[in-house]
Amino acid sequence: MIPSIAYALNFEVGKEIYNTETINDDYYAAGGVIQMESNINGDLTLAGGRILVNSVISQDLILAGGEITVRGEVGDDARIGGGNLTIDTIVKDDLITGGGNIELTDKSFVGGNFVFGGGNVFINGLVNGNIIGLGGNIYINNVITGDVKLYNADNVRIGPKGKVLGNFSYRSAQESPTVNSNTVKGLIEYKPIKISVADKDAQNYFRAVMAGFSVFRLLALLFVGLFVAWIFRFYVNNIVHIAYKNSLKSFGVGLLIAIVTPIAALVALVTGIGISLAWILGLLWLLTLALGKIIAVSIVGKKIIPLKEKSSFLRTYGSFALGALIFVLITLVPFIGWVIQFILIMIGAGALILYEKKLYYLLMKEKKA
Repeated sequence: MIPSIAYALNFEVGKEIYNTETINDDYYAAGGVIQMESNINGDLTLAGGRILVNSVISQDLILAGGEITVRGEVGDDARIGGGNLTIDTIVKDDLITGGGNIELTDKSFVGGNFVFGGGNVFINGLVNGNIIGLGGNIYINNVITGDVKLYNADNVRIGPKGKVLGNFSYRSAQESPTVNSNTVKGLIEYKPIKISVADKDAQNYFRAVMAGFSVFRLLALLFVGLFVAWIFRFYVNNIVHIAYKNSLKSFGVGLLIAIVTPIAALVALVTGIGISLAWILGLLWLLTLALGKIIAVSIVGKKIIPLKEKSSFLRTYGSFALGALIFVLITLVPFIGWVIQFILIMIGAGALILYEKKLYYLLMKEKKA
């Protein structure tokens, strides 16, 4: 049902997507490379490896990908996440971003608040609201009409064109000489980052809980692997093959399903279309993500211990078990580990949907024959 609902929407999937036609509705797309040159009279939701948007969007913009460049105009909110983000557009309301490198060019404009989390953040555009952010290196070089609140920053700088008309509050490893009465009109509050004894105890307790949780997750995956390795090994191997062959497309489809399905369930619940439908969508969504995790473990394991159609049970299970161990250990790496795991799960879920879609077309072809 999930792929059927997704494809019933104004939805496009492909390795390369290039669109120049005006769309009078919400538009969804997932692929390796996506270039939008068309105007959208609705919401625009894209997921892919490399995304270029050069459009006028009347409502919300939601993007997820590796390298993203946005130009044009967004009529409402924009939510963007990825590796390298270049925002060269007008966002009439709030802008929420997360990524490794985030740049607001000098031609960009944010009509509402700007919320971010990133490694290197360059704010060269005008922000007609507040800024709330967390990042490593943060650089402000334009007018900010509201307040600025920064958390756990390594380095904070205000450039020659930078001016904060409201208050400036930041926590950083070192106090910034550029944050002063010449660049900030309101109050300035600086708090150094210090780790107290209580914080260290809390961190040790958290690490112990996470270690115990990781062991439990590993045992659960190993138990599930007993069934997967023997009963569903051919099914899983075919899905893993799709994940290897079309990883970017699988990631895009998986991410889109993860976003669209709960929205569809919520719409069905709120509008009264059907409470039962909302529950079914929710359960199928959870099932798809759970199966996506199993596929993700298989992807990791098969990369180290290659499998063939006639591989023995021990080799198949050994491959899955090793993949499960690595998959769990990845989460112990702060932040990056969870990002890698999320990407793998999205690839697994997307490959599952693509394989089911392939089976559906094969069955329909046989039925017609």
